Amino acid sequence: MVSCPPGTRPPAPLRSSILVVVLITLVFAAAALTAFVEKASNDLLVEVHLSDSHRLRQEAFSALEVTLAVLEDSARPDSGLHSVAEGWATRSAGPTGPPPRAARST
Repeated sequence: MVSCPPGTRPPAPLRSSILVVVLITLVFAAAALTAFVEKASNDLLVEVHLSDSHRLRQEAFSALEVTLAVLEDSARPDSGLHSVAEGWATRSAGPTGPPPRAARST
């Protein structure tokens, strides 16, 4: 390397070559960082999709279990819904939630 006396600048070709090396290094670093971020975002999307599918599967099985329990309960002798007096025709808030609004129909 060329040494210069204190207070003076190195010659112009040496300064420009250092700038070129630094700029090329920055370009490669930016390209590597961009590739890493894209890969990480794809991996994150896959993990979110797997997590959502697992959560939704659990929710569906839970709803299926409740449905089967209600069907089992109504299929037993003397525990089925036989008449309107048992409450199955009323629209009051019950285990299924509040009655539908006027704009909705059931």
